[in-house]
Amino acid sequence: DEVEEAPAPLVATGQEVRPQGLAAPRGGAPDDLTLIDGVSPQKQSTLNSIGVYHFDQIAAWSPGNVAWVDQYLRLRGRIVRERWVE
Repeated sequence: DEVEEAPAPLVATGQEVRPQGLAAPRGGAPDDLTLIDGVSPQKQSTLNSIGVYHFDQIAAWSPGNVAWVDQYLRLRGRIVRERWVE
């Protein structure tokens, strides 16, 4: 069995920053975030619950934002590995 190691942190502990969320999706409709590799319908629902509805929001995440979301969703580095921001 290969044990997947947690990646090195993107930012120092305590430097994680919750991304700025929206109160509602722009134009009344969210983007289909499941088109991003690794975003399941459940993860999309959780992202929506913290105000993340659009691809451009994810594209604008800082390393601190990525670290916060990675920790919040318990993704163990998947955001970077699966290149969500790109």
